[in-house]
Amino acid sequence: MGNLALLSALLFSTFAAAKTAKPEGLSIFPAKTIPGGLIAVRYPLLPEETEATYLLTINGKEKSWEVCPTKRRAVCTFVGVEMDNTPATLEVVVKKAGAVSAEEVASQVVKVEKKKYPKTQLKIAPSHAELSPEDQKRMETEKATMKQVYESGSKSYLWEKPFRLPGTGEVTSLYGGQRVFNGKLASTHYGVDLRGNEKTWVLASNAGRVLFADNLFNGGNFIVVDHGGKMFTTYAHLSSFEVKANEMVKAGQRLGHVGSTGRVTGPHLHWGVRIDGLSVDPMIFLKVAKKLN
Repeated sequence: MGNLALLSALLFSTFAAAKTAKPEGLSIFPAKTIPGGLIAVRYPLLPEETEATYLLTINGKEKSWEVCPTKRRAVCTFVGVEMDNTPATLEVVVKKAGAVSAEEVASQVVKVEKKKYPKTQLKIAPSHAELSPEDQKRMETEKATMKQVYESGSKSYLWEKPFRLPGTGEVTSLYGGQRVFNGKLASTHYGVDLRGNEKTWVLASNAGRVLFADNLFNGGNFIVVDHGGKMFTTYAHLSSFEVKANEMVKAGQRLGHVGSTGRVTGPHLHWGVRIDGLSVDPMIFLKVAKKLN
């Protein structure tokens, strides 16, 4: 084959490959998940498109999303999975918004696999298992307060880079474990515990706004950082605060010190991740969030 013919063949193959190559479409990761887990959903945008161009539904329920604060121009969001009344699948549907009707442009079904979390059965004196009327009243008041706090979060994303652990301490207790006192479910561990002492700094896992920095009955000195899009990280049992409510923080900024305030038996940091009202596994969240960058 002559040089001219070879060049023509190479140009043709390159053109054919470019013609058949598909642009990036709907991206969902991981491909399957578990109760207490989550998925990230991303869909690419053209230069002239905004988040309002496309509608997202999860099992028929509309979910908002925003432009990702990443290098790729796309809309994205995180979708948590309930631990109780867990769906068997997540049906993700993307539609292009229209004046009359929305046209479906992409869809995918994500399987939710079964997962058994460990249970610890304990027999204790009834006086230790039951709260006093005063403590019960305080908890109910704090529950209503925290509901308002989470509802006041920013719609727009405030996070900027991959999420990180809020410290260097070893993870000593994983997400999902349940405590059963005298045959009755007493608590579920909706976070992870990190080892530390009162000299150990607690760091913001990403940029955001401090929505709450105060004392709670169970959580002790407790911080909520809003990352936007109904996504929050929480930091419990601190011995001290270095930030206050409504303060903007950067990833890695010092929030306070590890402590043993609240209902705990020793110093540690309880770190949680909350997405659209659901507390998800923070360790899974770190892996999934990394995929968006």
